[in-house]
Amino acid sequence: MRELIIVILGVILVICSFMAIYLMIKDFTENLKSNRLFLTTLFIIMSSLVGTYLLAWIFKNYDIMEQVGTADAWIGFAGSAMGGLITMLALYFTLSQNQEMARKQHATSLKPYVSCYITNLDKEEMKLQLDDCIGDYGFIECKMKNVSNNIANAIKIIEEYSLVKNSSGDEERFDDLYELAGISIYTVEINEGMFLAPQDEYNWKTNIGVELDGDGKYKWDGSALCFKHIVVFELIDAENIQKYYHTFQYELNINVDINDKLHFFLWNISNSITPRSDHHRY
Repeated sequence: MRELIIVILGVILVICSFMAIYLMIKDFTENLKSNRLFLTTLFIIMSSLVGTYLLAWIFKNYDIMEQVGTADAWIGFAGSAMGGLITMLALYFTLSQNQEMARKQHATSLKPYVSCYITNLDKEEMKLQLDDCIGDYGFIECKMKNVSNNIANAIKIIEEYSLVKNSSGDEERFDDLYELAGISIYTVEINEGMFLAPQDEYNWKTNIGVELDGDGKYKWDGSALCFKHIVVFELIDAENIQKYYHTFQYELNINVDINDKLHFFLWNISNSITPRSDHHRY
């Protein structure tokens, strides 16, 4: 009875090994992605060790073979099995790395690049040409351009905020500057999920308004107010492989002259784009 069980186990191991090999080579790419290739190889190596020993045991107990094998033979077989396993592991990790590199290269080839500009800007003086924005809204007129040969798809604003330096010199985030300085600044004119073809442009505006206090004075201290304004867009490539965050940032310096007239100067305009997984909120 014991011998029959051993024979049955040996047959099952052989059948399972053949099935594992068939599944492994049936769809090599899918097996590589799902780690099935590695697991199948490991199973075949381990089952071959057990199966060989069971086969040798059967041969010996039924007088088919007098000796199960010498120590040198078993050491040689174990070494061959381990060598095969190491070779398969090296192949697996090499193919996995090549596949990941190919995926990244393909995603990079589809990466869209957009850049934002401010159009109502006197570039010589770096001064915004704004209408009266006291008690009403003036407009920071902006343009987004797809500067790549790839499609920028599903573009939408996901964050908009300002950074102001506090008394200790650290930048503090404000989603609304109204309570701090009587400034309302926000973007309204952008189509949700818009599409930009290569070299295409889109015009949009950021509203800016200034409120006075009860004495008719500006709500910030001093004759100037400086802050950074940041607009973060989310966009995606043509094949929906990778999402990106595009950050448009500029530093706005509001000066009050001796006639209490406001002048808006713009500094440090920047654009940056990062994959969604690499983006960090401020």
